Amino acid sequence: MEHLPLLDELLVVVSAILLAAQLYSIRMLRILRARLDGSGGEYLLRVVSRFGYLATLAQFLTLGGAILRQSSYDTTADVRLTIFFAVQTIIAVAFIWTVWEIHHLPADGYGQNSSAERPEPCECLCKQIDDAISTASTVVDQCDNHAQITT
Repeated sequence: MEHLPLLDELLVVVSAILLAAQLYSIRMLRILRARLDGSGGEYLLRVVSRFGYLATLAQFLTLGGAILRQSSYDTTADVRLTIFFAVQTIIAVAFIWTVWEIHHLPADGYGQNSSAERPEPCECLCKQIDDAISTASTVVDQCDNHAQITT
């Protein structure tokens, strides 16, 4: 197979740009987590941060593999294959771990701040709809299944 230096250079450039974007994204996540300071949504941001760290590590390895490919195509085939395997494994583990973490998110949205005032649960969803005013300024009664529809 013919070695294509232009594509190798493009691979290095694109990998470096993606790595820089991922590092910037991790910085944005850290700033956002600091602003939240333990309030709602912080747990989910922690999960996203962990995924970001692993994805950034995988991108760093991808950039390393691209540089090795460009510098010495013929002698680094085994190393590049090992790096490719490591990248794919890291991405798979990051995905599985993230899904597992999201699956185990706390069900109580007020779990981290027990002093937060909790809204009273609505007795019936129909009551919420009945209390709402439609665009025609008439009360909507959703609880009566036998109500006639007038047009």
